[in-house]
Amino acid sequence: MSFLKKHYYWVIFALILLQQAISGGFVNSLSLFTIPISESLGISRGLFSLTATARSTFGFLATLISGSVLMHLGYRKSIVISLAIASTALAIVSGSNSFFMLMVGFSLFGFSDPVAILVGPPQIVRSWFHRHQGLILGAVTACTGLGGSLINLILSRTIESSGWQSAFSLSAIMMAVLGVLLLILIRSRPSDMGLRPYGEGQVQTQKQAHEDHWIGYSRKKMYRSASFYLMIIGTFLSCLFSYAMFIALVPHFCDQGMSAQSAADMQSILMLALAAVKVVCGFLCDLIGAKKVVLICLIATIADLLLLSFVPAPSVALPVVILCAISLPLTSMIIPLISNTLFGYQAQPYCIGIFMGMISIANMVAGLIINTVFDLTGSYVPAFRFFAIGTVAIFVLYLVLYRLCARDKKNILAEQAQEQLTIAN
Repeated sequence: MSFLKKHYYWVIFALILLQQAISGGFVNSLSLFTIPISESLGISRGLFSLTATARSTFGFLATLISGSVLMHLGYRKSIVISLAIASTALAIVSGSNSFFMLMVGFSLFGFSDPVAILVGPPQIVRSWFHRHQGLILGAVTACTGLGGSLINLILSRTIESSGWQSAFSLSAIMMAVLGVLLLILIRSRPSDMGLRPYGEGQVQTQKQAHEDHWIGYSRKKMYRSASFYLMIIGTFLSCLFSYAMFIALVPHFCDQGMSAQSAADMQSILMLALAAVKVVCGFLCDLIGAKKVVLICLIATIADLLLLSFVPAPSVALPVVILCAISLPLTSMIIPLISNTLFGYQAQPYCIGIFMGMISIANMVAGLIINTVFDLTGSYVPAFRFFAIGTVAIFVLYLVLYRLCARDKKNILAEQAQEQLTIAN
C-alpha cells in the first residue's frame, strides 16, 4: 500500500477544507450583495431578503431528505450533484434583471446548502475520522470563515470594478471547477479504498469515552421528551439571533458612516476570526464538552448585541466582529456535537436532521425580520435590543435543557442497568 493511499484521510481532510472554503465562504459573503442588488433593481432591502427566505425554505426541505440522499448515494455523488446545482443557480442569478429571476436562482441554490454546508460535513468527518472529531469538524467548518474572508475580498472588488452580476458569474465558475475536482478525488468512506477511519477504536479523554458509550434516547423516548422540543426551540432562536446580527453587520456599519469598502474589510476580519474560533470551539468541545461551549457562544451573542444597541458601530467595529465570530458556531458545527452529547448516538438518525433544519429555518427568516425592521424604523438597533433580551432567555432555556437531559440520562441508564440485571438473573 502506497504512503498516499495509507494516509488518504489527510487528502480527504484537505478536500473537505477546500470545499468548505468555497461553498461556505460564498454563503457567508452574500450580505455583500444586499445594497448593490437592491439599488440596481430598485427594490427594498426587505424585499431582497425574500431571496434569502426562498433559499432557506428550499434548503430546509432539502435538509429533511439529505440524510437519506447521503445514505443512498454516498457523499461523493451527493456533493458533486450539490455543486452542480449551486453552479447552475448562481449562473441564473448572474443573468437576472428582475426580482423574479433572483427568486428562481436563489431558490435553486437552496437545494445545494444541506449537503454542501449543513449535513454533509459532519457525515464525511464521522466516516473518515474517529479521533478528535470535535477538533477536525471545527477545522473543517472554520474554512467557511477563512474562505469567506478571501472570497469577501475577491467579490467586493469584483462588485466595485465589474458589478454584482460578474461576481455571481465568477462564483458559478468556482463551484463548477470544485465539483469536477471532488468527482475525481473524493471518496465517501475509507472502506471504499480498503482503509479504516483515522483513530478507529481510540478516544481522547475519559469524558469523550463516556459520551462515546452513551447510547442515548430511543426514538420513542425522545419524541416524548420535553428536552427534545426545548432543543428545537433553543436551536432555532439562537441561530435566528446570530444569523440576523451577522446579516445586518455590513449594512449597519455603512448606515453609521463607514464606507462600503471599510465595512467589507471588517467582514473579512470577521471571517478570519470565525475560522480561528471554530477550531478553538472544536478543541474545547473535546476538552470541556459542547454544553459549556454553547453557553460561551450565547454570552458572546448577548455582549455583541448590547454593543450594537448602545454604542456607535464605527467606534467598536473590531470588538463587534470578534464577538460575532464567537457567536456564529451556534449556527453550524456545535449543533451536531451538542446533539450527540445530550441525546446520544442512538438518537442521531431521528433528531439531527430536525435540528439542522431549524438552522435552515432560522436562516430563512433572519434576513427578512432584520431588514423589515430597518424598512419600518430606518435602523437595525431596535432589532438588536430585542434580540439581546431574547438571547438571555435562550441562555436560561439551555440551562433548563441541560438539567432535563441529565435527569433523563440518569433514568435511561437506570432502566438499562435494570434490564441487564433482569437478563443476568
